Amino acid sequence: DLHAFRALREQLSRVLFVYAKKDAAKLGAYRQGMNDVLAPALFVMSHAPMEPAQHAEADAYHCFCDIMRTLQPFFTPTKALSTSSVDDAM
Repeated sequence: DLHAFRALREQLSRVLFVYAKKDAAKLGAYRQGMNDVLAPALFVMSHAPMEPAQHAEADAYHCFCDIMRTLQPFFTPTKALSTSSVDDAM
């Protein structure tokens, strides 16, 4: 339902904001697509029968940080793909 979607979107925004402010220096800046990594974890944490719903954001945040430690190379731009490389080639 629409209310649940909006609530999930707000939770995603809060978790990604905290990640960008707190962990970007260690794990790299926020990049497009990270929300796609976080969304399934947040959805599962929000609907886990054994988990209190009020802990879903915190649990999803810590899970997301652990996942990003592994996936970080896929979200880190390389010299070959950087904008400056394209500009240099022109």
